[in-house]
Amino acid sequence: FADKFGALEDQNPIIGYESNIDYSGSHWIPELFNAIANKRCLEIQYRRFSGEDFTNICHPYYIKQFNNRWFLFAGRDDYINSDSDEIVNPIWNFPLDRIVNISEVDNLYINSNTDWEDYFYDIIGVTNIADQELEEVKLEFNGERAGHVITKPLHPSQKVSELEDGKILVRLKVKWNKELETLIRSFGKNVKVLSPN
Repeated sequence: FADKFGALEDQNPIIGYESNIDYSGSHWIPELFNAIANKRCLEIQYRRFSGEDFTNICHPYYIKQFNNRWFLFAGRDDYINSDSDEIVNPIWNFPLDRIVNISEVDNLYINSNTDWEDYFYDIIGVTNIADQELEEVKLEFNGERAGHVITKPLHPSQKVSELEDGKILVRLKVKWNKELETLIRSFGKNVKVLSPN
């Protein structure tokens, strides 16, 4: 932006981006980026919120930010089919703030042919359960929130129909996941879930 609009270097910032300065996982990004770019396997020590640690060798593929949190998408070594050198269940999602340690290992790197735009298209957030079917989600918003939902769609599949009293009906074609549920709950009394039941 500074180059395009000629902003002065000593000027106070004039654009703010959403970020979380206290986020503890972002320091892993350069190492993960390099491993993906150079197709290197990693041994990742991961700590669950319960305090339990586990370690797994993985094939890193993609890094995504959602809701001020970073996630690594990778294939896990323990899901490799030894007969075909393919990953049976290819996508595993590691929140970076739960990673305790990363070290590079010499295992053979297994490529992924995942189209990441397509992978995330049918969901809100980062949880994509492979065998889960798309659902039509119908949400009724009252007039107080209707404008917000129209101008900032919940998902690219969003279709809106006007109802009486300023209400709107929003239809989404998505996989149901915890991020969608959290988003719906964030509207509180201003939304009613009509389907799925």
